[in-house]
Amino acid sequence: MDETPVVLPPLPGTVIVRPTLEDLVEEMAHDLLSHSLNCVRAFGDFHAVLPGGDSMSALYRTLLFDPICRGIPWRRTHLWQVSEDITPNNAGHQEQSTGAQWAILEEYLCEHVGIPRNQQHPIPAQSTEAATVYAHNMQRNLEWREKGHDRPDYVLLELTRDGVIKDMHAQIAGDNNSADLYHFRQSHANQTDNQVVLTTDLVRASRFTAILVTGEDRAPFLQSMPERSCLNSPTGTHNDSGHASAKQLDPNSNQVSLFEHVEPHEGTLRWYVDHQAWPV
Repeated sequence: MDETPVVLPPLPGTVIVRPTLEDLVEEMAHDLLSHSLNCVRAFGDFHAVLPGGDSMSALYRTLLFDPICRGIPWRRTHLWQVSEDITPNNAGHQEQSTGAQWAILEEYLCEHVGIPRNQQHPIPAQSTEAATVYAHNMQRNLEWREKGHDRPDYVLLELTRDGVIKDMHAQIAGDNNSADLYHFRQSHANQTDNQVVLTTDLVRASRFTAILVTGEDRAPFLQSMPERSCLNSPTGTHNDSGHASAKQLDPNSNQVSLFEHVEPHEGTLRWYVDHQAWPV
């Protein structure tokens, strides 16, 4: 029987394409379950770096209510943030140790799934030293693992409509802090827009990086990339790890736009794309 070639997004790593967002988040949740169980068996715990923001609410609801996902080992999970909004104490705001992005993670996950309090790791939202403090905290929590395994197990990110990775700082040659896991992004226009975001070094160190691509406003960017095809498979995945250079890396950009900078050194990169973003 002839196999019909299926053109999939020319992204590095593995690409999963599903008809709807609901189908996609179910696939993501089940992958997260499988990976978390493997990490707990291998290392005794599971370190996940997740974003706040309403764009991930469908996934977090699935993690809560899908019966299969109740098997995620939450009591062995350390929860870390992708990013946080920083409001320094001297800005005149009421002091608080956590920020708006963490509040979303608390609402959707922490209050319901049983992650121990000392394994919940919010970014200190009132400190301009938050990036350094947070990176050191992560390193301390991972240092007991065997060398080479002392790295995050799972990172979840999102592709924006402009084809850039949201809330990530690009580590480039000549960076003064090129070994940092987190970066303080200072806004010169308004200090309430300051952020701490993870870096490409952290993503490349991750054991599993998942990137969500949904919505019709992502379609023009994906369709503008050079095509590549693969044979149709029953799982709808594409395992070719070829590179796709979307845009040149701009160190002054607020986002990261060169896909090679998100491929793990020794790990899995997986894109989750719905039919609105990639009509088939």
